[in-house]
Amino acid sequence: MRTAEQQAEAEAATVAELRDALGRFLSDEHLNDLIRDLLETSPVFAELWSQRPVARAPARRKTFDHPEVGEITLDCDALTVQGSDLRVIVYTAPAGSADGESLSLLSAIGLQSFSG
Repeated sequence: MRTAEQQAEAEAATVAELRDALGRFLSDEHLNDLIRDLLETSPVFAELWSQRPVARAPARRKTFDHPEVGEITLDCDALTVQGSDLRVIVYTAPAGSADGESLSLLSAIGLQSFSG
């Protein structure tokens, strides 16, 4: 779950990334349709869009509530290949941290569920 502040940061970052994509793909019909739809239906998007932000995704921290290990906070990095649309999202936790131990546990249990 996100706090109101985290939600606002995520929304602003998403709008900035979308404007960056528009700069690279100005004539993309689907992208332009998406932006037009968002401007018409979302006052929050329209307000953020009017600020004209442009950015690629920075490193972030994200917290997940996993049903087996509980809350786990991970570093989230977007790795891009210059000149392409390829983007790989990498989640990591500091070695030796409780979050790192939870991540290791998840890699061991996989998709198993321990609820009865």
